Amino acid sequence: MTGAHDPLAVALELCWGTVPDATLPELIDAATVGGFAAVTVKPALYEAARRDGHSDADLRSRAADAGILVTVVDPLITGLPGVPAPANVPADMRSYFAHGEDDAHRVADALGAGVINVVHFLGDASTPLAGLAEAIAGMGARARARGRRLSIEFIPRTGIHDLAAAQAILAAVGLDDVGIMVDTWHLVRSGGGVEDLRALPAGAIAAVQVSDRGEPRARTTPNPAGYVPMTGRLLPGEGLLPLAEILGAVLDNRPGLRVGVEVFSDDLRQLGTAEAARRAGDTTRAVLAQLDHRLDRLA
Repeated sequence: MTGAHDPLAVALELCWGTVPDATLPELIDAATVGGFAAVTVKPALYEAARRDGHSDADLRSRAADAGILVTVVDPLITGLPGVPAPANVPADMRSYFAHGEDDAHRVADALGAGVINVVHFLGDASTPLAGLAEAIAGMGARARARGRRLSIEFIPRTGIHDLAAAQAILAAVGLDDVGIMVDTWHLVRSGGGVEDLRALPAGAIAAVQVSDRGEPRARTTPNPAGYVPMTGRLLPGEGLLPLAEILGAVLDNRPGLRVGVEVFSDDLRQLGTAEAARRAGDTTRAVLAQLDHRLDRLA
């Protein structure tokens, strides 16, 4: 690592995917159990809370009273070229395609989120980068007008298939308000590593999602056969990824960034919302402790 980071100063963000069965109020409560400072929210989670009778004011008050920020609306898929229509995706994933750009901003306005995460989830891998860049440039300009930023998440086998593709879009868009979402799972799945993060322009990273995996992937290794989206991930430090080095590179690129924890795991899901959040917070802090050799400060 080139920079010095105080692990005590790194704020954690509980991503909704770590506790996918939680309602929005339960997500906020779980964040306090796990020692998180913030949460991410998917549009469907907000809509469900409103249907359950919670007003925007109720939700904001609950978060404020708990000392929890809502920081990211994730995902925004609809509006990108090459993404399937909701009717053409598996039934359990259709809700991710049911909300568009206006919906994402409505959720962000209601809950105070400053970032919207754009994802080409299940998108056609042959979609031209130029078309994606054009669409994201428009989204970025509209987000800027509302005082908000975009992050671009790359996922193997989509049109934004790796870090280089996301960086190419970022360069084409040319907006300071648009940056890259680094998901450690997808970084390694796509053959990327610490050296690729080090090569990014300063400030290019807008957000980070951390999970671990059982096998490190070499740069030339193809995507694992039988990959199933949104499952099979490990808590930070429970796999073989060099997460301390990855997070060091991320924080060198954008000091002060919150570290999001996104662990899609059936095993974690069985523990229940509160216990899953507690373990996610504890394991991530243990990884962050490796960022600085002055471990006596953590005693």
